[in-house]
Amino acid sequence: MTDPGRLVSIIVPVFNEAENIAALVDRFDAFRAANPTYRFELVVTDDGSTDDTAALTSAAAAKRPDIV
Repeated sequence: MTDPGRLVSIIVPVFNEAENIAALVDRFDAFRAANPTYRFELVVTDDGSTDDTAALTSAAAAKRPDIV
């Protein structure tokens, strides 16, 4: 059972990582599934990428409330 008071924020800085965003989300999902007693959020901070990093991160966040 997940304890709503146990939130873990995973903060990942990214720069031109478009080709790795899908793998990051997959890894986050696997980690979250392996630790069901915690609530998790993935906070991705983009530092001005010139590729599609921001767009891909925004698309993932639009579908899920646990990705910011």
